[in-house]
Amino acid sequence: MEDLQSSEEAVFPVDDVRNVVKETVQKVLENQYFEQEKVPEWVDTINSMTVKKLCALQTPFKYIVTTVIMEKKLANLHCSCSALWDNVNDGNFVHPWENKNLFCLTTVFGVQI
Repeated sequence: MEDLQSSEEAVFPVDDVRNVVKETVQKVLENQYFEQEKVPEWVDTINSMTVKKLCALQTPFKYIVTTVIMEKKLANLHCSCSALWDNVNDGNFVHPWENKNLFCLTTVFGVQI
């Protein structure tokens, strides 16, 4: 009986993930101008803060976070990812963010434990 209850409760928390990612990206990049040497630091900060906040939710998921940051110019960015997983219990969320100078794409995958 307990296994049924825990699997029913273990839905990918997309609203919580959305809030965490939006808040984190905004906090790190809000007033930034593109500086190539700062990009690795920004990416690491966004990814580590996001994982830390998601783990604090204490949900039965392993989280994978990726972030791409690029200067806003007349260039195209094409991204794709594929996964073979359980569509009922696992999930993902993609958050595009931009200001006048930067474009950021953060993706969170949640795989149920």
